[in-house]
Amino acid sequence: MENSNKRYFVIRVDYGAVDFIWKELQEGRLRQGWGVTGMQLKEQDGRIVDEDTWKKRYKDAALKIWGYSATNEEAEMRYRILYPMIEAKKGDIVIVPKMPDWEHFVIAPVSKEYAFDFQRQPGSEDYRHILYIDPSNIRIFNIHAGDETRVISGKLRGYRSAVNNIWNKGLQNAIEKLFTEQKSGVDSHKEIHEILGDFVLKEILDKVRKYPPVDLEKLVRQVFESNGYELVDKNCFDGQGGDADLVFKKELPIISEMVQQDLLVYIQVKNKVGIDQNDYQAVAQVLKAAKEPESLKIVVSTADDFTDKCKREAQEDGVILINGLQLATLLARSI
Repeated sequence: MENSNKRYFVIRVDYGAVDFIWKELQEGRLRQGWGVTGMQLKEQDGRIVDEDTWKKRYKDAALKIWGYSATNEEAEMRYRILYPMIEAKKGDIVIVPKMPDWEHFVIAPVSKEYAFDFQRQPGSEDYRHILYIDPSNIRIFNIHAGDETRVISGKLRGYRSAVNNIWNKGLQNAIEKLFTEQKSGVDSHKEIHEILGDFVLKEILDKVRKYPPVDLEKLVRQVFESNGYELVDKNCFDGQGGDADLVFKKELPIISEMVQQDLLVYIQVKNKVGIDQNDYQAVAQVLKAAKEPESLKIVVSTADDFTDKCKREAQEDGVILINGLQLATLLARSI
């Protein structure tokens, strides 16, 4: 018998830290950002932190850790975005878009209520908000696997916050049906790593970094075209800070036939080594270049990783970040 009290959540994570978050997810911990020291929604004794206290802590952390002065309005918005995490109960369903890579999404049941990790994780101060899920019951679906996954993936674009309640009964039923009746698709991101290993991927990345910008853009173009995307424009400069190296379109099954609307994808490509301290500028550039709010915005960089500032701004504005090893993985899949 269906549980009428079951709730459904869309949780978007920091895609600049996808390898870490995916690893944690497989161990039963769905981690969310804006979770540095002091950002807990619940204290260690289980008490819920009131909004005024949390906002003050957020503003203090923003200044101390992220180096900027957050407004009271911003702190309030962050609190209200994250708050649904503490409402999730055992048996509820979470769906995580673009996980473990941007062509898949994950559906998993909540196994235990929200908790805050009071221990700093190696290499990161952030991602301490945790919603526990059942790792043995994770379902992974390719967005192109069938009509059901295409429809669900398309509807997920309407849920842009980091944490979202799903109130639409039709979408709830579609997610429930997919979760209970179909097996997971192939976890291609993990499979590539298992077959090739980081060593081979790093060899690919080292070679790619030697390409001049125009040839790197051609490589990225080939990756997308081999996956059914059609190039419609390139080197788009608007003279006001907007910049997209590549613009693609892709038909949306069923939807494109009915309303003649394609998905547009704007991509900024950067050839970098190590960490680019100015990488956040690429996020602003691709956002300004994309005129359609519903379009996908992507920054592809050969850098080892993105800065925390870049990750934060990308997460806030729904920009997908693809780092060097992730690009190497995509190239390996497209061979």
